[in-house]
Amino acid sequence: AKGQDYKKIISDHNQEKEGLLEILKNIKKQKTFNFFTDEGLIPNYAFPESGVTLRSIIYRKKTDAAAKRPKYQTFTQQYQRAAVSAIYELAPGSTFYAGGRKVKVDQVAMSLSEPRVWRLCDKCSYAELASADPVAGTCPRCGSDAWPDVGRKHTMLRISQVFATSSDDRSRITDDSDEREPSFFNKRMLVDFEDSAITRAYCIDTPEVAFGFDFIRSASFREVNFGEDDPQADPLQIAGRSVPAKGFVVCKKCGKVQTGSNSIQHSWTCTARDQDSDANLVDCIHLFREFSTEAIRILLPVGTFSGSERKLQSFIAALHLGLKTFFKGSIDHLQTTQHEEPEPESDHRRKYLIVYDTVPGGTGYLKQLMTSEKPLMKVLRGAFDVLASCACQNDPAKDGCYKCLFAYRTSFRMAETSRKIALELLGRILEQEDKIRATDSLRKIPIDAVLDSELEALFLEALKSFNSEDMTVGLAKELVNNKPGYLLSLKHHKQGSEQLYYIEPQARLGPDDGVGMNSKADFLVRSAYSREAALTPVALFLDGYEYHKAHIGRDMAQRMAIAKSGRFLTWSLTWPDVERTIKKKPRDCANFMDPSSTPGGSKLEAILTSQKLDAFKRHHAFSSMEWLIGLLMNPQELPRWKNYAQMVGLTCIAFNGHDKTAELEQWRRELREYLPASLVRLFERVKEPFVWGSHCPGNDSFPRSVRLYGVRQQKGAGNSIPELLLACVLDDKEENVSKKDFIPVWNGYLRLHNLLQFLPYSFFITSSGTASHLYEALIPDEESFLDERPAAAGSADEWMELKKVVDPSCMGLMDAWAAAGWTVPEVGYELVDEKGCVVATAEIAWESEKVAILREDELEFTEVFARFGWSVFPLPRVLKDPAIVAMNQDRRA
Repeated sequence: AKGQDYKKIISDHNQEKEGLLEILKNIKKQKTFNFFTDEGLIPNYAFPESGVTLRSIIYRKKTDAAAKRPKYQTFTQQYQRAAVSAIYELAPGSTFYAGGRKVKVDQVAMSLSEPRVWRLCDKCSYAELASADPVAGTCPRCGSDAWPDVGRKHTMLRISQVFATSSDDRSRITDDSDEREPSFFNKRMLVDFEDSAITRAYCIDTPEVAFGFDFIRSASFREVNFGEDDPQADPLQIAGRSVPAKGFVVCKKCGKVQTGSNSIQHSWTCTARDQDSDANLVDCIHLFREFSTEAIRILLPVGTFSGSERKLQSFIAALHLGLKTFFKGSIDHLQTTQHEEPEPESDHRRKYLIVYDTVPGGTGYLKQLMTSEKPLMKVLRGAFDVLASCACQNDPAKDGCYKCLFAYRTSFRMAETSRKIALELLGRILEQEDKIRATDSLRKIPIDAVLDSELEALFLEALKSFNSEDMTVGLAKELVNNKPGYLLSLKHHKQGSEQLYYIEPQARLGPDDGVGMNSKADFLVRSAYSREAALTPVALFLDGYEYHKAHIGRDMAQRMAIAKSGRFLTWSLTWPDVERTIKKKPRDCANFMDPSSTPGGSKLEAILTSQKLDAFKRHHAFSSMEWLIGLLMNPQELPRWKNYAQMVGLTCIAFNGHDKTAELEQWRRELREYLPASLVRLFERVKEPFVWGSHCPGNDSFPRSVRLYGVRQQKGAGNSIPELLLACVLDDKEENVSKKDFIPVWNGYLRLHNLLQFLPYSFFITSSGTASHLYEALIPDEESFLDERPAAAGSADEWMELKKVVDPSCMGLMDAWAAAGWTVPEVGYELVDEKGCVVATAEIAWESEKVAILREDELEFTEVFARFGWSVFPLPRVLKDPAIVAMNQDRRA
């Protein structure tokens, strides 16, 4: 018996039969030479790559119902697109517009192009066909150890022909359906080549500019379409980037595209039509096109951080302008693509621009540019001259025009194209033109300057990431210390407070600034305005591990010199600190102050409560970046930070009594083994009774490369220091720093220094720095060190004399300070510079401790005092909350 769907099945079969007959008819009409060019057997100068054919099958019902012929008639239309556009215009599921019709690609000709399994590297652009042979343990190009993983295998298809079957009425474009439906896909261009394909290479022989270029006589270009742009799709790690890869799902027999409906789609002639198993489907197939041609690879002085996109697009536009000027004709066959390569033993990547010839094999244009180093530099010089002389520079509202840059960028890249930035980049390169030399490889060019610049840009972006409902962060360009810098504004809406800071890039510090060693801070942050209290200037260092791992000892000597000067704070941030702030990821460093792992951690919360530091109870879990923002937002809290550092330092060490002779001798032996001799002498001069101890933190997650030593004088001893004397040692020998698990240890060590620098007697050293005698000049001799005791309290007569001249509103403060045994301050203080000129005044000041209290009419001197390393407090704020000054214990007798 015939089934209920018999008539429909017969009708559908006849419909498909008519379509196939129409295709055969068109094949017979095709000219032989057209066929040869389509198959790539002879050159096609219109489409240098083999094109992709779309066969559009249109069906409609016949009006003559009495006829014995099928009820449907079909006709086909054939279109061809170049592979460069077909990879997305003719992708499965794409909507194609032509001939007044809108059709949807619903089938791939699987018989003409078989899906193949490829292995794609996660870190570089290398790819190869998977085979049954044993897989190498690492990537043949970059050495990635993820190469043999199953996740590196992906099914890919190079399409040559697709079909679109549509009804006549639904495919017609009418006035009310003329709006096109755009499709968006995730695509990547992967460029791969052998080192032997590089014939010439040149670079600028200076570390200040990371720039070079080489000629590749034959490179493989594979553009992969990973499917529709769907943020929910599972990501793939390809060539160093995470790509959402939805892919395409088709029948492996007939190539019918699966639309996501419950039923599996097949053509009527498919041998798998009656099988509902999804085993007949190719799941998550990727499309690709491939060609080989000549190319020029240019190492750019631009990082991989997203903030560098404007520089990149501006350079690309300038390069196209220069090529047009150089060749004086059409250069449409020369295109560019971005290319990245991993930096060995690092998470950083080198960014290249690839200029390639779209004609397979090349036309010789690029080879002409690489006869020596001069032609390509002439291209850049030509672009620079056009940009420098363009009339648009006279219009302040314009940053480029169609006579210079904009003609070489698509509309959606226009906003990222800047004439000024292009001129700056080209200028930096052309200034060093006389230093261009031949080189063996672009990989030998140091990129430290690029990484430093990128980390600085990343830090500024990280500052902006703290914008929230409670706080507004503003960053504006400003001239600081006669060079380009920034003005940082922090507004806390709930507190009603605002802080302004000048940020000076590349600030040099040395003996003229009261700092014992010369150094250059990446940023120097100075208070510009504060309604509360001006913060001591902060010397900010941004560290990338690859560059700094070789001289951690020197870094710490420089930063200790800054912290011990009393004029500056120092702050260290690393790539993980800054990057994870932007990406809102957890901190990636060893937490040496976590109460769950420190000897006295169980008591920390109670200690903080007793010291009225409840607001600091969660600070042990905060990142260095969060600490910095908190300190900048509330500079009046600096005394409380110092107290918090003291409490943390005490809980980080396992203390013992002085009576444990054997253990004490072992402790002293360790001091002599790990500390500089001058620091050992300081420890040994502390008189009994005292408590001493050490701690060597570590667990399975990170090695035990940090040692903490501490000693504290007990109450009642004379002629000795009243504070905790603490030394923190990092074992940075070569065998440690070469290991990847050392990075979080180094990061945690820097974080610990950010906090414990507030202790007046803390010293952070490394084994390499000690071996090189870097710390001897920074550690005071024991006699002068042990004589550093607070000044005696003032007499009643002295306080009475001050009350005669001080502002009347301060009478109560004077009485309270006298009762508390404070040293006598100076009233009507005048701050003088190196030439002896008065540059600022303060109502009340402790000169030896660099603490000043300013009346409202003196607040204009806040920045001046801060520049000289003073802590500044507004008098109205002190009258309202005297504790902000009282928290600093150094002013008591």
